[in-house]
Amino acid sequence: MTARNIWIGVSMEKEICKQYGFKNINLSRILTGVGAFTYLVETNCDKYILKGVPCNDNYIQNEPNIAEFLIHSEIPVAEYIKNKDGQYIWTHGGNQYHMQRFVDGISFSFNGAPDWFMRESAAMLGKIHTVLSGFKPLPVGMGEGFLHFMKSDHPQNSYQKTLEKARNLDHSDIATDVAYRLSLVGCLRNKAFDLNQFTCCNTHGDYKISQILCNNDNIAAIIDWTSACIHPVCWEIIRSFTYADPSCKDGDIDCDKLVEYVKVYIQYHPLNEYDLKMMPYFFYHQLLACDYYDQYYGASGANRDDFLFQAKFSTRLIRWFEKNADDLSGKLCSI
Repeated sequence: MTARNIWIGVSMEKEICKQYGFKNINLSRILTGVGAFTYLVETNCDKYILKGVPCNDNYIQNEPNIAEFLIHSEIPVAEYIKNKDGQYIWTHGGNQYHMQRFVDGISFSFNGAPDWFMRESAAMLGKIHTVLSGFKPLPVGMGEGFLHFMKSDHPQNSYQKTLEKARNLDHSDIATDVAYRLSLVGCLRNKAFDLNQFTCCNTHGDYKISQILCNNDNIAAIIDWTSACIHPVCWEIIRSFTYADPSCKDGDIDCDKLVEYVKVYIQYHPLNEYDLKMMPYFFYHQLLACDYYDQYYGASGANRDDFLFQAKFSTRLIRWFEKNADDLSGKLCSI
């Protein structure tokens, strides 16, 4: 540990004690995830998770209020803790923070979900969408702005720059993936999506296996609501399935298993014919439009490997969708 890291740790410890009235704490950094930075805060009698994001990130402002709303509707989430001033959010060193009570549980590895988890995950997502329909409208996530982004020159330009970087660094595997994605990116202009026909509502925004804590074959808590927003719900359904189901590890989607996942979901929240038909195409085009390899090269620290995993996994999915999207769409429409 460098001297500067020690100074940052001591500074944070003092600020946390000041904010919450703690006497002594043990503070350790949690080096996972690709977005916010988090700390484990331990006192003599309890444990908490402290999360921080830059002050210009406004999404974090909604997170404690969403959790409070969901708790009253019996959706398992962590309890957020107010500071001595009665506020959930506070700032320090150019970042904003909030604290939640530690939830004892485990998260399964990507594509390592048991069968019971797949059923409960689909049901929980449907329940979340139904419950959050009673919450105030959240910021729009993938809306008209994202559709415009997909059809713009940005994806192609980004891939061209990333391909050059990969070649200069002699990253042949990344160069191969990016060149493949670049060869397909033109199709983004050819597919039209109608947001008015999608079922769009308040949602978690990043609902996936790593955000779901489990205990004794039950879901103990859904965590990390920083990305909560309005999305087409079909995107979050198929995305959560691909990150969790073991059959998707190599990017190959088991259509029958996904159909069963969707059938469980619609017991708790409705989907229309357009959602079912366009689900694979929308996910495919979203994956293709986003240059995760550029995010990998721009990242630093522990989350760099998370970006690379996401990039490589998304490319495997793209290869599958290129050949199988029509077949999957047909099977979903038969529900």
